[in-house]
Amino acid sequence: MIRMTKISSGADAAKYFDSALVERADGQHLKGADNYYVGEDTKAIWGGRAAEILGLEGQAATRKDFIAIMDGRITNPQTGISQDLGKNSQQRRAGFDLTWSAPKSVSIAALVHGDDRITEAYKASVEAAMGMIQDYAAQYRQREGGGPPETYKANSLIWASVQHETSRDGDPQLHIHSVLASVTVDENGKFHSLTNDEIIKGKAYLMAAEFQNRDLERRLNELGYSTTRDSKGNFELDAISKESIKDQSKRSEAIDKNLREQGINPKDATYEQKRAASLTTRLAKVEITREESLNAWRNETDPARYGKEHAAIEKIIAGGITKSFVSQVDLDKALAKAVAHISANEFSFRELDLIKEVQRFTGGKATLGQIENTIANGKAGGQIISHEGPHRFVTTRELQALESKMIETALASKGAQRPIYYNHADLENAVDTANKEFIAKIEKEHGGKSTGLSAEQLSEITGILGSRDGISLVQGNAGTGKTTAVEIIKALAEAKNFKVLGVATSSKATNEIKDAGITDAKNIAKFLADLTNIPRELDWKIEAAKAKTTSLYNGCIQIDANIRTLGLGIVKDTYVVNLKDMTVYRAQKNILSPIQNASMDAKEIFNKVSGSAKATLNKDETPLGKAGTLVGYVAARLASETAKLGIEYEKINAGGVEHAAIVALAMAKITGEKIEILKEVKALETKKENLEKTGNIEGKSQILIVDEASMVGSREMQKIIEYAAQTHTKIVIQGDGKQFGSVSGGRAFDQLKQAGLVTHELTEATRFKTEQTKSINKALNDGDYEKALGLSTIKELGEVNKLDKDYSKVANDRDLYKATAKEYISQSKDGKSVAVITITNADRIAVNDEIRQELKAAGAISSKEFEFSNQQAAKLSDAEKKDVAILKESGIDVFKVVMDIKLSGDSNDKPDLKKGESVRVLEYFPNQNEIKVITEKGYVATINPEITKGLDPATRTESRKFSEGDIVDSRAIIGNEYKLNKYGEVERNEKTGEKIKNPNYLTNGESGKVQDINKSGATIVFGEGNNQRTVHLNPEQMQSIDHAYARTNYGTQGRTVDKAILVVGESGAKIADKENIYVAMTRARESVTTITTDRTALMRNASELTEKTTALNAPKIVTKIPKHPVKEPEAKKQQPEKTL
Repeated sequence: MIRMTKISSGADAAKYFDSALVERADGQHLKGADNYYVGEDTKAIWGGRAAEILGLEGQAATRKDFIAIMDGRITNPQTGISQDLGKNSQQRRAGFDLTWSAPKSVSIAALVHGDDRITEAYKASVEAAMGMIQDYAAQYRQREGGGPPETYKANSLIWASVQHETSRDGDPQLHIHSVLASVTVDENGKFHSLTNDEIIKGKAYLMAAEFQNRDLERRLNELGYSTTRDSKGNFELDAISKESIKDQSKRSEAIDKNLREQGINPKDATYEQKRAASLTTRLAKVEITREESLNAWRNETDPARYGKEHAAIEKIIAGGITKSFVSQVDLDKALAKAVAHISANEFSFRELDLIKEVQRFTGGKATLGQIENTIANGKAGGQIISHEGPHRFVTTRELQALESKMIETALASKGAQRPIYYNHADLENAVDTANKEFIAKIEKEHGGKSTGLSAEQLSEITGILGSRDGISLVQGNAGTGKTTAVEIIKALAEAKNFKVLGVATSSKATNEIKDAGITDAKNIAKFLADLTNIPRELDWKIEAAKAKTTSLYNGCIQIDANIRTLGLGIVKDTYVVNLKDMTVYRAQKNILSPIQNASMDAKEIFNKVSGSAKATLNKDETPLGKAGTLVGYVAARLASETAKLGIEYEKINAGGVEHAAIVALAMAKITGEKIEILKEVKALETKKENLEKTGNIEGKSQILIVDEASMVGSREMQKIIEYAAQTHTKIVIQGDGKQFGSVSGGRAFDQLKQAGLVTHELTEATRFKTEQTKSINKALNDGDYEKALGLSTIKELGEVNKLDKDYSKVANDRDLYKATAKEYISQSKDGKSVAVITITNADRIAVNDEIRQELKAAGAISSKEFEFSNQQAAKLSDAEKKDVAILKESGIDVFKVVMDIKLSGDSNDKPDLKKGESVRVLEYFPNQNEIKVITEKGYVATINPEITKGLDPATRTESRKFSEGDIVDSRAIIGNEYKLNKYGEVERNEKTGEKIKNPNYLTNGESGKVQDINKSGATIVFGEGNNQRTVHLNPEQMQSIDHAYARTNYGTQGRTVDKAILVVGESGAKIADKENIYVAMTRARESVTTITTDRTALMRNASELTEKTTALNAPKIVTKIPKHPVKEPEAKKQQPEKTL
């Protein structure tokens, strides 16, 4: 565990570390010094390359040197040049205290049981971590030629390490203070103030702390200690019992007690809550000798338990050291997994982050040197690419190639396609007519006069429909009518016989495209999957049709004819012809055809045939022979039915007229059926050919609308652009670069705009209807996010001064949620739509609970509630999901089955694990990368997640209460897209062979209202207007349903409402940035209200921007340089910040 504390001055730090600084008489302490550690025999020892330059490395720090270096007064002994780094800086910080705390069991084993090897291992792990910060995070700023300051990379730091052994409550607590001075050195030997962007903002100290934690565990494992790690990333020694840990954790107990008194479960407490409780419970410091401490610790432990643990540790010590081994092959695999994991979200990443992840994917067994050598080999081989600049970002050759291919393919589409409208006059007339129809529609729906489409919209529509480019971009600010323009483009393109498709990242955005009239719209994941699924489905239909021909001459065929009466009879005779030997039977009168009797069996068998043929096809085998055999089995089944009823049939002698006529009719019928089958095959083959050439089975030219493009990752965008190039599809890629970027890696939309593709700009907003929302939008467009936030109606709650005795984050949050609920009820009274928007998921859940309480009290929803479990999907990358050690470490004990899984090799077997069910983990086998799971019905299987696809890990299971009238969202895919028969195979239309849609299928993000509910599940009405559908969900499916009165910013993007309420607690204020503010401020037509408990932090962070990275360009780290305040007179100068 690490804690960082800012140091305001060298003198303040010297008081805190007084006993560790030399040059004082024994027992004489600096006035006002903190006597916390005076009983410990410890010294502050200088470390770091800057200390080496100053000739101080490894030496004990004197008070004089300590204060001077912390305050930036330095003389370089190599050059003789003296510098005062704080001379011209009013806001310079002296440095930081990085406090590294060992796990409690480690402290007990080292201090109580006397294994000094542990102390040395701990010191070595901290030194390695500090070295990482020095190598990968040291920076300074320098102004060149009067311009703005530039940031430069450095590789030297100086810190004083102070090792301590006790906590404030006298517990054994091994911890090291690395007092880092704000000092670094450039390559010319000049000293500079350390720029802390990478250390703090780039979270280098947290990455180093995670590495140190695993590195310590590795070192302890080598010493012979076994360890157990929890889902929060903490580990303890197995040799020390939980009881002993509790006995020696008075400090933790005091903090936990304080949290419980506030109504907080210590296990669920946030860092801020624990920090506040820590400050509240701090005891006065008491001097005590090490011997006194040791006696106290032993007396606090049960003698029998102490003896047992001490004996175990002595045995471990006697066992010696066993060095861990990681082969280069495993290191290379770990590097590949680490890159796959990080690049799932970012295409460029800090090298420090890469080191940390490689360590994790080796199970913590690799040393820093091994990892750095492996990365160096990757760089030498060209797989890993280092970006130029001060921030030490890297990427991969593969990612750069992907982005280059995307841009190259996009640029090649310029001027490469025919326009949708060749004739300019024809286009102008069509657009003019569409505009007039739009005006008439608006005036009819809303009354008054309408000016129609904006000039920007008209320019976009004309430009896209008349363009020869394959790709057109649309940068449209919030509320500028992007969807309206798409609606016109769709209508005019279809008038020219173009097929119009739509894709978007979310279900909500996809539904908005459908609302624009593009019925063939899908989310991107479904669209890309269908690029494989649809051709495969056509292949299956083609082979299934061909398979029918093999059964035409097998089994039996039924003929109804008037042969005996020469066609004059009223009632036809029923004949059955055995096609194998052309034996003919005539049924007795009034006997129902046995073939008719067997029809239901035939349908059922053919369903099984279809599924088996498809399963075979999925294995890339031709199914013709197998499907033919199975279709033949149907005929054989019918023949057997006939044989059973043979006594009711009369055999017709061969050679007679009746026999010859029936055989001739049979052959004619077969020939006719064969011709129809061949026609069917030809039609299907034509569809497939059209699909390959044009992207659709009709063979039409097509245009694809990609909506919310800023949220589309580069991998997905590259596939879409490649598909368009292959099928000659025109693409309209539209979005708003100011809104959230993609969850997956890359920044494709921005890269395509920067590449020089034609971009249509929409800036004239039509959404905003009041002076407030118009003013907010103008401020956002001007780039003044703080002003925009200030223009909302701000309601600030709670005591935000953390040093105030009345401060309580819990109380603040409670007030925030209650105030939000009341505000929501108040604003909803007029029936207008209200969106409650949060930045954090924790705030979303809590606000939903409070709103429900208000609604129940008002009678708006039923007071009768039913509770269901609520399962949250684990936020793991694909690389993590395939690694059993990481799954175990993450605490994954439940998996959702997201596709049918057959573990046996026989394609005819039913799935062992069915889509939609949950399986529980029985045992992990990290060395084999396998897990043993059990289904709800008791089926046990052992699975390697790297090989077996279809398992999605789920995290903790919470609970939610629902009532009739609740507004809800689906938060995962629920059910199967198509109906399944009792064999688990997809049902098909008997005439067309098309798959039958499942009306109860739900995509992620669909909104609905609870119509009826009981313990067996809920009936929920999803959708609006003509798109409404009623779905019944069982308790298992209810795990993926959640309340929807409040949504996070991500869940709100793409929605438009009348009123918006932004809810920001302290946690949300810390991570607020431009994208969060922009999305929240632009959802409402009429009013925006902000309710917060930390207005200062919210305003400060409103202009921050964290951009997605690309592989081709070094990330831009924008640093706000604070303005220097006017220097105050000495008498009014504020006291130094009390941080230590």
